[in-house]
Amino acid sequence: MTAHHIKLQSSVGDFSPEFVERLPVLEKAMRDHGLDPSAFVIARKLAQSTFLPIAFRPDGNLLEYTVFVKDRSFMVTQPNDMRFLEYFYELCVPPEHKSDPHSTLHTADKNWTRCSAAPRAGSTNRFSNADSACP
Repeated sequence: MTAHHIKLQSSVGDFSPEFVERLPVLEKAMRDHGLDPSAFVIARKLAQSTFLPIAFRPDGNLLEYTVFVKDRSFMVTQPNDMRFLEYFYELCVPPEHKSDPHSTLHTADKNWTRCSAAPRAGSTNRFSNADSACP
């Protein structure tokens, strides 16, 4: 069986190593829910209209991600690849399956856990290393 993967495109360098390392977990979750990862393209570029001063965006310039699937697409602006991955994962996995074993990254690496800091309202951070500071 050949693996079918999400296609990645970027005009601002490579995707972060953590993003690339965690992508197979997302792809498995997508396949488990009837989505074909090979039908998706994720394109990343610098966000063009950043109106917030640097004090309100400590991670630097925001990134704009466009997800293409078949004849549709959507855009979202996030501060980094891992925030985008969390957002996209939440879209791909139905709420009733969030507690399934594949929904945590322990299946890929037992050293990665949920972020220990309090998440923003309605948000969790499954893709953070417990040893790193939460964004």
